[in-house]
Amino acid sequence: MPKNTIRMLHTSDWHLGAQLYEQERTEEHKKFLTWLRSLIVSETIDVLIIAGDIFDTYAPPVSAQSLYYDFLGALAGMGNRCPEIIIIAGNHDSPLFLSASRDLLSRLKIHVVSPDPGADDEIFKIKNQDSAQPPFDTGLLVCAIPFLRDRDLKVTADLSAHDDILGLYRDAASKRYHKAFSLAKETAPGAPIIMTGHLFMDGSSLSDNYSERVREAGKLSSLPLGLLPEADYFALGHLHRPQAVGGKEHCRYSGSPLPMSFSEAGQVKSVVIAEFEKDKAKPRIELKEIPQWQKLEQIKGNPVKIRERLEEIKTANENVWIDIVVNDFSGEIMGFWNELDAFTASSGKNALYKLLTRRYEIEKQGSETGETETFTGISDLDPLVIFKRKLKDENVQGDETAKFIDMFNEIRAQVESEAGEQKE
Repeated sequence: MPKNTIRMLHTSDWHLGAQLYEQERTEEHKKFLTWLRSLIVSETIDVLIIAGDIFDTYAPPVSAQSLYYDFLGALAGMGNRCPEIIIIAGNHDSPLFLSASRDLLSRLKIHVVSPDPGADDEIFKIKNQDSAQPPFDTGLLVCAIPFLRDRDLKVTADLSAHDDILGLYRDAASKRYHKAFSLAKETAPGAPIIMTGHLFMDGSSLSDNYSERVREAGKLSSLPLGLLPEADYFALGHLHRPQAVGGKEHCRYSGSPLPMSFSEAGQVKSVVIAEFEKDKAKPRIELKEIPQWQKLEQIKGNPVKIRERLEEIKTANENVWIDIVVNDFSGEIMGFWNELDAFTASSGKNALYKLLTRRYEIEKQGSETGETETFTGISDLDPLVIFKRKLKDENVQGDETAKFIDMFNEIRAQVESEAGEQKE
């Protein structure tokens, strides 16, 4: 008797080949893929969806390519128990690179979808592995839509005559999704439908402004959920934080398996398993937490606080990569970075911890949302910004603040004038 469920695993944003401040992450990715393969076996997964950004760059290093093909080969080696595998291109992926092996991989139940002229078939039938016969022939359908660039949405010719460029792109993307959805419904009426996407959705949150700089699909700054069809599940990629969009459990970013920046340190990473049961309206969704193979820690504060935490790490000899952020300018600052160099040198060659990056961070002037700017050196900061921060730390308020700023500006103008005279 065939089973009445089909199980899907959703993952994305592997970024194979990525480094973190010049630190190799090949071993972390290797351990993740080994863990993922074991999970696929233990959870009896019928279809694996990788929702884009498999690689970190258009020209991935050989080590990253080996991880990718070794993983796919290991799954293909499972024979009849190999899940159907659907891979879509993300904004970091080269469509040409992914497409190069598409015909070969398709013979192994591995389907690669990238927005190049050869990728016309985006609808995939997923059948119950226990039986290819009715009553549960086509268990579900996958509309595999990759990252959509300007040329893929085919609206460039209309831009010059259109005032609402954002609306134009949103409308084009919406039509692309609805067209695929309608085709899927005609292909197997009544079967659950999964749609993929690699884009920035309204109501979702970024991890930071560094590891997720590209927010756009074409010219889309974001796409409202209401413009998409009513699919049974949306398997999204692009953002690194695992999350449901707008509180909709069936519309999810799986997130990246590894933290891609220090702002993601401590963030729980996961993959999504959705189980579709015959005649059930909604899938059962479960998150599987991904183990952490390399600890990251971001230490923020003034030099005193940072020193204290570094000493704790040194004493414990923790295996941790560290990001130092000075966001409190109270106390002595200028010699602090030299102390960090000495700290690293005194730790010895066998120390597990590494200081990968060090910088300053301040709130943007006039920001009411806590938005910050970062600087790698104190010379990058405007002296007035530092002075205002110092006044704040010393609890100087009201008229006193204005008085001190006037004095500061007067002294600064005098110093700059004298410096100019010396240059002449």
